[in-house]
Amino acid sequence: HLDLERWGLKDEGIESWHRWAGCELLPLLLPSCAKSDNLAELYEANFAENGFGDDGLRAVLKFFLEHSVSVRVLKLHKNNIGDGGATALADFVRRARAPLFELHASHNFITAEGAEELLRAVASRPEYPAQRRHGVSPLWLRLEYNCIVDPA
Repeated sequence: HLDLERWGLKDEGIESWHRWAGCELLPLLLPSCAKSDNLAELYEANFAENGFGDDGLRAVLKFFLEHSVSVRVLKLHKNNIGDGGATALADFVRRARAPLFELHASHNFITAEGAEELLRAVASRPEYPAQRRHGVSPLWLRLEYNCIVDPA
């Protein structure tokens, strides 16, 4: 698990973290990750309550994609993520080598348009519902307390 909840990273801090993680964290992280088919798997990455927005989220997702790190549980709640971040998440869902099991993005600023883009990305992947040890499971997607005016 990578637990950075409440580190106060903001956008600027996440960008610095991205540079640092590539040089310092990745060599430490990979031996502790499960590896299969050249895929490093990080079960949970918790970036909740850091106050970063779309730019910070793009940097986090760029790190995971650039280094082929599969993330199964991604916690992003209580940040300042909007539709730009939802677009980045949708791109991550489409490009990730393995499907997410859980995506916690509540308490942000995603609108219905961003949520729809994210749902379309999930629907475009045949890996959903994801295969887990106990069978298949749908993506646990938390989007409550966003700026979705009419969820119907």
